[in-house]
Amino acid sequence: MDDLVEWVTRLFGDCRARSPFGVVLELDRAEPPLVAAVSPADMPTGYVGLDRDDVGGRIAFACRLQAFLDVALDQPVPRCPTHNLGLTPTRVEDEVEWCCPEGDFRCAVGEYELAAFWPPTQADSWAAPLLAKRFDRHGATGLSGFWVEDRDGQLVARVTARPDANDDLVRAAASPLDVEFTRAPAISTVRRWHPATDHEPAHEILTLTGVAMRLARLDGVLRRPAPEDECDFLVGATRVRLGPDHLIGEPGRPLLMDAAGVVFADEGDHVSCGGGGVPRGPLHTDTRFLFHAGQIAVYRDERAAQGGPAPTITLDPKQ
Repeated sequence: MDDLVEWVTRLFGDCRARSPFGVVLELDRAEPPLVAAVSPADMPTGYVGLDRDDVGGRIAFACRLQAFLDVALDQPVPRCPTHNLGLTPTRVEDEVEWCCPEGDFRCAVGEYELAAFWPPTQADSWAAPLLAKRFDRHGATGLSGFWVEDRDGQLVARVTARPDANDDLVRAAASPLDVEFTRAPAISTVRRWHPATDHEPAHEILTLTGVAMRLARLDGVLRRPAPEDECDFLVGATRVRLGPDHLIGEPGRPLLMDAAGVVFADEGDHVSCGGGGVPRGPLHTDTRFLFHAGQIAVYRDERAAQGGPAPTITLDPKQ
């Protein structure tokens, strides 16, 4: 069977898919017996227990979760898209599937949105997120952007693809929608020096071009991580993965270098990362926040005074 925490997360996603408002899940531990704290918006938190990790235990947990959400949401979840009846968790060999009481709809746990809502019937707010899940399911990578457009009543997936994208996988994921491609350049790593201004000290940036970045900022002192941190480096106490192509120096060498091996930053440097954080999972004991950076800037006023602006270097990413 699948990992228990992963399975509970997928189950909860199925139940939350048609919720009229937000619902938050938190688990007290990763193995049974565990308790799930389920918090609908502006309503008291409910507690649902899972006693054992087998098919019977998972079905019982799913039924308890559904019973609580039925009262909290005033509607059964997840529901059959045809009959609007609550689906029943059912044993199929060693797995759990959702089944309509009328018998004409079924899907695996975690598959509800794609089974119930794909293909979309209109280019609404559901279409693009569902397409994203389809791309992920089919392993379609190398995409810079995509959306669903209505063309005289026919939905078309418009995809901006980089050279490393597999067109066949993209088409398979979007099926039965037609796909219209726009080509984007390959991703590259760019290193630039920015002189001091009245508003910001001199700094150098290592950044990724050709991809969209989430607009969040992380500032602090660069630190070398411990092996158990499972990241590229620390900024203050936050674990960071760096998006651009780069090299991490062994102990005794500078911490961060660009793809050509030229030193970029070292422990003790003040840096600023742009990107976005990845929220922790449902386990309340999991406090290991990870920040995915699309760029990193290092501030060095003395470099500007000594040598002036550094040249701009564009590096191709490693294959």
